[in-house]
Order: sequence, then C-alpha cells, then structure tokens
Amino acid sequence: MSDCEKDEDDKTFIQKLKLLESTNDRDFDPEEAVDEYIEKMFILFENPHYAHVFESHFTNYSTERDMWTFGSAILFTTTTVIPVGFGHVWPESPTGKILLIVYGIIGIPLILVTMADTGKFISQFIIDIFNDSNTIPTIIFLGVLFLYPIFYGLYFHYNGDIPFTDAIYFSLTSIFTIGFGDTFPQISVGHLIVFLVIGIILVTITIDFVAAELINNVHYMGRGVGKAKQLAGKMIQVAQSISVNKGILGLSAGMAQLQALAKAGLIGKLDKEVIESGRILSAYSPALDDVLFVDTASARTSKHNSPRNSQTGRHLFVS
Repeated sequence: MSDCEKDEDDKTFIQKLKLLESTNDRDFDPEEAVDEYIEKMFILFENPHYAHVFESHFTNYSTERDMWTFGSAILFTTTTVIPVGFGHVWPESPTGKILLIVYGIIGIPLILVTMADTGKFISQFIIDIFNDSNTIPTIIFLGVLFLYPIFYGLYFHYNGDIPFTDAIYFSLTSIFTIGFGDTFPQISVGHLIVFLVIGIILVTITIDFVAAELINNVHYMGRGVGKAKQLAGKMIQVAQSISVNKGILGLSAGMAQLQALAKAGLIGKLDKEVIESGRILSAYSPALDDVLFVDTASARTSKHNSPRNSQTGRHLFVS
C-alpha cells in the first residue's frame, strides 16, 4: 500500500471515530452527524487514490488492489509523451519524478516529430490523389475532424458509462492534447490509446491542410492588392494623358492603354495559375526557392524554371 493510500485509511478511520464519539453527545442529531460524515468522505474521494482505496474495500471486502498495473503504466507513459496527461496516475517518490522529467524531455519531442511526419506523409498522399489540389482534402479533413469526436463521444457514452455531453467534452479535450482529466470513461487502455493516436494525427493533418490553404490565400491576396495599386496608378496616368486638346486621337490612345491594362490583368491571372500548378501545398515546407511569383513570371514561363532563369514580365509604358 502506498503512502497516499495509508493516509486515506487513516483519515477514513478518524472520521469513523468522530462519528462514533458524536453519539455520546446530549445534542446528538443522527441525520446531521451522518450528513457531515458523508460530506467529508466525498471530499476525500475527490482524490483518485483515495477513491480507489474505498472502492477496493467496498467491492473486495478489504482486499487491496494495486493501482500500478501494466495497463495503467501503459496509459501513464502514453499520455505523458503524447502529451495529454489526464492526471489519474502520477509518481510519488522523488526518484520517480526525476525519471519522469527525463522521460518527458526525451520522449515528447520524439513522439511529436513522429506524429508530425506521419501526418505530413498522409497529407502528401492525399494531395497526390487529388492531383496536387489541397482545397478538397481540406474540406474533407475538416468534416472528418468534426465527426471524429462525435463518433467517439457516442462510443464512450454507450461503453464508458458517461453522459453524451461529457463524452464529447472528453473527446475534444483529448485529441487537442488539453486533457483536464476531470472526466474519464471506463474503457480499455488499448481503445483509449488508439483513439488518442488517430485523433492527434487527424488534428495534425487538418492543421497542415488548413494552414497551407490560408498561407496561399493570404499570399495571393497581398500580391493582388499590390497589383491593384499598380493598375490604379497606370489608369490615373492614362486619364491624365487623355485631354480635350487630343480629341479623338487622345481618346483612342486612352482606350488602347486600358485594353493593354486589361490584358496585363489577364496575364497576371495566368501567371497565378502557372504558380499554383507548382506551389507548395504543405504548411510544414517553408522553402520557397523554386516558387515563381506574379512579378517574376510570365504566362509562357515553365513551373520548373527558377526565378533567376525566368523571363521578365511585361511592363506597360504610358505616354
């Protein structure tokens, strides 16, 4: 029996003695005494170790059951390095705490890198299936990530003996590695570990897709604003070049310039399509050495050419 469990036994015994001593008082109220005893016992049961001792005595007639089983050890080591950390099992001795720190320092980076690489491999495989497009996979994985905690919430509700809302709450806090530990379904350790690993990898893949999509959209949005400013400046120059003195000839020249600007906008759109065909579709691949941008590429530029070897874009000169 651990020190914590011995302490719980002592506190429980003291509460029983106080209850018996109160029966000798003249003003003894049985209901009040029992209520006070139950209230103090429930306070003790907030600690899972104390609750375990009471459960062992109540269900096994004072037979001690060891909390540190192989299943609880696997759960403890897994939730330490993932890291979720439900807090149901923890080391008590100084040696155990030091070993836990060393284990966490080594294990947490390794498991996070492994899960990130696994998610990246799966996401790249999905991108290849959809012909280098990440829009559809992003929508699919967002839907799967939304349904995953609901599905396991139903599973925990019917098999773990907890309310459905608590099951959803437990699922979400677990796969996002929050792990408060205030709610815990009564399921096997194997099922819980499979749920955690798949859920965290799913979150990693979804974040990869969403981050890549947001990066691309923000990038092209910013470059589009820059192009709009350039076109607006050239249109102002065109308007200034058209004067009453030039008459029809000036108007014709202005219309020609506007048509040229429209063609430039089309070329910019084509350049974006050329860039998108070879753009990086992963948020975990920040290298952009081979990406061609609108101001360094033309519609005839191949996506395999580097920016240094690409043809310069068209420039408009307004008289």
